[in-house]
Amino acid sequence: MNINEFPIRSGMANIYYSATKSDGGRLLLTNQRLIFCAHALNINPKLYWELSLKEVNRAELGLNLLISQRKSSM
Repeated sequence: MNINEFPIRSGMANIYYSATKSDGGRLLLTNQRLIFCAHALNINPKLYWELSLKEVNRAELGLNLLISQRKSSM
């Protein structure tokens, strides 16, 4: 974590590359970043992705294959 950074929420998540390819892991929201870390069962277990909250203009709630909710940022 960065200086003055603290976790707000975390949970299980998937990152989707296409309709047929995705990786599972954990999503962590802090007061500064959104971070995805893949779990060890993936083909690419070292996958790490982060986005500064300063780069997020908006977020909206949507459906993912009519099964669960997803978050998308523009």
